[in-house]
Amino acid sequence: MPAEDAVLRSDGGGLLHAALRPILGAERIIRHYRGRACKRPAQPEPLLHLGQVNGMPGFVTLEPDGLPRAVALELREGLVAATYVIRNPETLRGFAA
Repeated sequence: MPAEDAVLRSDGGGLLHAALRPILGAERIIRHYRGRACKRPAQPEPLLHLGQVNGMPGFVTLEPDGLPRAVALELREGLVAATYVIRNPETLRGFAA
């Protein structure tokens, strides 16, 4: 569950779609993910890694286009204070399938 003042940051490296500005606040983050869920197939993305991502709890999945996506979660008092989504293929080269 996101903290009320949570932030979502994404990085596509200018190569893939990502939010250009941080998404601020729990309600906006929830709306963002709800909107994405309506546009994507219901099938879950394959999990490549579950554990530490940039020193934080996170995971790496394989997107439908075959490219990896990493998500790192910054936790505070049991809530998600920040979510970092990394889609830049150059950054994720080591996870390429």
